[in-house]
Amino acid sequence: MNSETLFSLALGLQSPWEVKEVKLVHDELKRKELHLRIGFAVGSRFTDEAGNLCGVYDTVERTWQHLNFFEHTCYLHCAVPRIKTSSGNVINVAVPWARANSVFTLLFEALALAMIEREMPVNRVAELMQVNPQRIWTIFNHWVGKALQA
Repeated sequence: MNSETLFSLALGLQSPWEVKEVKLVHDELKRKELHLRIGFAVGSRFTDEAGNLCGVYDTVERTWQHLNFFEHTCYLHCAVPRIKTSSGNVINVAVPWARANSVFTLLFEALALAMIEREMPVNRVAELMQVNPQRIWTIFNHWVGKALQA
């Protein structure tokens, strides 16, 4: 089993998504970071809001912070496909690992919320997850707002 397959399984990716490249690099402070490039199979088609299958129109490069793998900060990179819908609009395809417009994966956000739920202060959550506290507040406010709308 190669590293791309291993990380695809670890992330729970299903067709057409797969890890295409794995890199372990040093950041500016000489810490190791894991960078995973996710791609989709050539010729993949995605459904629009009407349920019609549409071919890829173009892609937009995106990056998300994921949960650490071992002690290494992990980032997912993907050229996210955009499709031209049956109504003529060009929209981003929803990726299964992150919500729209977030810079974190769903698992990262879930862990942050789980720690807050256990009455951990936001500043401590941010410290443990190695992000700015405002980013944790943004995650918290999004999901609380969504729960209040339900």
